[in-house]
Amino acid sequence: MKSLMLLVTSLAVLLMLSSCGDDGTGSRGPNLPPDTEIVSGPDPGSRGSYLADISWKGTDDDGTIAGFEFAWHTGAISCSEFDSVLSWQYTTKTESTFAVAADSCPEGDLCQRDNTFCIRAVDNDGGVDPEPAYVSFTATTLLPRARIIYPTTPGQISTNQPRCVTVRWEGLDDDGEAVEYRSSYKPYGSWPGPGIPYPQSDKTRWTPWSSSTEAVLPLEEDEAIYTWSFFVQAKDNAGAVETAFQSGRNHIIINIDTALESKPSVEVCCHIGPCTGQGSKIACRSSTNPSQMNVPVYVSVGDTVCFRAAFQAGKNATQVEGIAFRVNDSSRPFYWEDATSSSNWYYPPSGETFTVRSGIYTIYLWVKDDYCENGSTNFAYIEIIGN
Repeated sequence: MKSLMLLVTSLAVLLMLSSCGDDGTGSRGPNLPPDTEIVSGPDPGSRGSYLADISWKGTDDDGTIAGFEFAWHTGAISCSEFDSVLSWQYTTKTESTFAVAADSCPEGDLCQRDNTFCIRAVDNDGGVDPEPAYVSFTATTLLPRARIIYPTTPGQISTNQPRCVTVRWEGLDDDGEAVEYRSSYKPYGSWPGPGIPYPQSDKTRWTPWSSSTEAVLPLEEDEAIYTWSFFVQAKDNAGAVETAFQSGRNHIIINIDTALESKPSVEVCCHIGPCTGQGSKIACRSSTNPSQMNVPVYVSVGDTVCFRAAFQAGKNATQVEGIAFRVNDSSRPFYWEDATSSSNWYYPPSGETFTVRSGIYTIYLWVKDDYCENGSTNFAYIEIIGN
């Protein structure tokens, strides 16, 4: 009898144990959500660095913690209220250093932004803490600074340069890193003033933000503007953008001096005979010897002549890209032939002939290299007289 009672008692205990977590159908009961706690980080409502060291942990009464989801948002508001609009990211870490936004710079060198860090645990069944842990604080940072280092040296306000000006700069940041830059240039005396940049909100006047620390400015002499203002701004890894412009640091004046340019060299030679044959060279004139171009060449009436070009790009360019012959017209051409094709190195063009008649002909040869946006141009001419 005693053995029977022990057996019944044992079966009852086993039934009770097997029913724990059972929903009455023999399956396990609902998963309990995990809980999350921020272990260390900025004090709630505090004011400190934009670099936030934060650690956290999770607990789960009926399982284990598989990982966490974290998110950031601007302002001091509860994370659970804005769950659907937050950009949650998964991690298995329990601590990290975050560089957060501190991009509001109302005055002075100090910038700030209210930030809230949200963290929620995820358990081994996929359950998520419905009440994420969070901390709100004000992140601060010092403004970054850009400093122009070429073609001027720091502190140098102005420089004389050829039309295509390369400007280089570096970023300075006392509590972080300058990561992006943008620049702008304008005629020195134009609105809104000689030492004032275009409005910073006008994106058509500023380059896009990028990590580049160099800009090439095509300050064309055709515009008849010879003095320019150049400005550059820095943005740091907290999103703060410098607002002040200082001559000799992130603002310089550039004076265009065309005498500093190296133009392409040009030579035009006159040959007796058609351009399709070898002919015989009778005279050449070159841009490297301007006075010689005023010396005419005498040829016999009825002779067939051909003019051939030779050229070399200026030291600031890589190649001559445009060529043009003009007869009795010294004006700079509007239309250019492809100078990389040797078929355009002759006048008249292939299949045509130039027969000398009595009188004076001046053949101008223009070339354009790839220096600057519209190229650097030069010319040579040869005057022939038929008699």
